[in-house]
Amino acid sequence: MATVKVKFHPSSVEGKDGSVVYRVSKNKKTKSITSGIKMPERYWEKYCEMQGPCGGGSETGGQEGAEGAGAEVIGAYARRIEEDMAKIGHIINVLEARKPGYSVEDIARVFKILECYGDLLEGGCAADACFGPDVAECRLDRSRRFEAGAPGGFAEITGGAVQERSFRIHGRVRDVCYEGRRISAGAGMRSASAIAVGDAGYGVLMEMSLFGFMSDQIMRLSEAGKYGTARNYRRAFSSIYNFLKGKDIPLSFISEGMMTEYESWLSGRQIKRNTSSFYMRILRAVYNKAARLSLVEQEYPFDHVYTGIDKTRKLAISEDTLISLEKIDLSRFPSLSMARDIFMFSFSTRGMSFVDIAYLKKSDIRNGVICYARKKTGRQVTVFVEPFIKNLMKKYEKDVEGTPYVFPILSSTEPVEAFRQYQTSLGLYNKHLKRISSMMGKDVRLSSNTARHAWATIARNSNVPVSVVSAGLGHSSERTTQIYLASLENSVVDMANRDILSRLIE
Repeated sequence: MATVKVKFHPSSVEGKDGSVVYRVSKNKKTKSITSGIKMPERYWEKYCEMQGPCGGGSETGGQEGAEGAGAEVIGAYARRIEEDMAKIGHIINVLEARKPGYSVEDIARVFKILECYGDLLEGGCAADACFGPDVAECRLDRSRRFEAGAPGGFAEITGGAVQERSFRIHGRVRDVCYEGRRISAGAGMRSASAIAVGDAGYGVLMEMSLFGFMSDQIMRLSEAGKYGTARNYRRAFSSIYNFLKGKDIPLSFISEGMMTEYESWLSGRQIKRNTSSFYMRILRAVYNKAARLSLVEQEYPFDHVYTGIDKTRKLAISEDTLISLEKIDLSRFPSLSMARDIFMFSFSTRGMSFVDIAYLKKSDIRNGVICYARKKTGRQVTVFVEPFIKNLMKKYEKDVEGTPYVFPILSSTEPVEAFRQYQTSLGLYNKHLKRISSMMGKDVRLSSNTARHAWATIARNSNVPVSVVSAGLGHSSERTTQIYLASLENSVVDMANRDILSRLIE
């Protein structure tokens, strides 16, 4: 039986990414297979910390871990490596059963076919360069189909009618055909969900897998610096991974019935409806992208599961509460004092979110105006620096000397490390606000979102037009603001009703 180890080859050029390779051994013969995965050496070291001793055996660990710098990126690398290892393991299992005299070269050859197939989908692989001049035509074969449950989480191949989205590649690959046309560049296929070694050579039946495509999307989001979205995709990935018990499936297996079952599974685990909807919306986005790339036929499997957002009651913060918050003596608690200042800065800047405050740079302030792009939407927002705002920023000038930031929340300018610092700071900020809430009284509930809600509520109750509130919040449309204000206004009505009853009924 062949064995596989994961290795890392640093680049000979300083500053360049190194390469991940798989060392396959059988009968005292060894062959290295280049994975196509490149990463900085520091990420490899973090990956090793997550997985344990590197280079040992064919196990690469689970989905969690990689705490610290680059956790989202390293997690995506880990899943790609895990997927490749599962693929190699399945190749070995098939060869073991059908070709007992196989060699390490046979393993490498089948793996390379799969890798070249993926490159072809991205428009980047010349088959002649991969396999030489003797290249056979590829054609759609309707004699086989997928069924779930194979070792390594991939699908077995059985008799029957193949799904039209599946491919049978005969001999060496020249091109990839789908319904009479080449699949468009940028499809992003980096893995196959099923393989088979035929009696007459190396026939490979493939379709993009759910885990493979989601891992690819997470990697692309991380590479684009969209770490928050990548984190959300990873959460959804972990949820569906647990639902499927770690068994990968082709994208075409996603159906209305499967999504309904997944929704019931989430409900049975006491997952809140908004959280369930959050996972569904991410999976729907992944599926729709795959459909646009012709990797799966659009069958609208999410039409009968909940993908909306339930309104949650927001506790309105009154002007009196804000005045009390500003005046409370926190001089003995520097961390609480800073949390209070950040909250008041958020309110004073028309509900600037914590992530935008954390990343706010001195260069964003010119001629007495703050001009920044919201991290959530990319929408440009400008805020005039009122004296109160100026005093809050001035208070922390010494703490941010030598950094580009306005507040001492982040210190790093390296994207991955800065995002890690932001996540840590957000947790501490909410923790400090909760403590301040308890000091102020039982009716006060402060969080990182409350300042934004407070500004919207007070502005609306002061008869500020919705269009102005919308512009102040940086919303792209008044419709968004109307939805945003709905639950806040319910809270205000409740409080008014309470005041009326307290005067009339003793």
